[in-house]
Amino acid sequence: MFGGMGNMGNMAGMMKKVQKMQSEMKKMQDELKRKTIDVTAGGGAVKVVMNGEKQVQSLTIDPAAVDPEDVEMLQDLLSAAFNEATKKVDEMMAAEMGKLSARLTALADRLESTAISGTHLVTAQVQQLRELADRCTALQKKLNELAAASDISGLQSEC
Repeated sequence: MFGGMGNMGNMAGMMKKVQKMQSEMKKMQDELKRKTIDVTAGGGAVKVVMNGEKQVQSLTIDPAAVDPEDVEMLQDLLSAAFNEATKKVDEMMAAEMGKLSARLTALADRLESTAISGTHLVTAQVQQLRELADRCTALQKKLNELAAASDISGLQSEC
């Protein structure tokens, strides 16, 4: 008679997991924004430190790399360092989004398997989780594409 009540307890537990995951996702996003990537170019002549929001935190140029007769070389080193830092930030974000996407998909699967047939609320929540997981996957794919596109080794300065 009350056989379905066990599922209700499982559903409540699952919803707590969803809420916990949302909190963890926010925390992860905040942490990623604060993480930094260090990149050097020209054997250390140029160093760029960039955060997860792609903001340059610091730029260091070895005075020996500053040659008034060869400004193009310095421009190339700066371009290479900035592009590599951007690529590494994209890769870091893609990796973290991939982990999150996998966890969201697994949670949606468990929630769906625990759901009471015909419960519209649960179906809507499962759909929201799947859409979030799909968005994370799409974002991860886009970040991977951006990271691949930013590999411009050998590109000459257009200045």
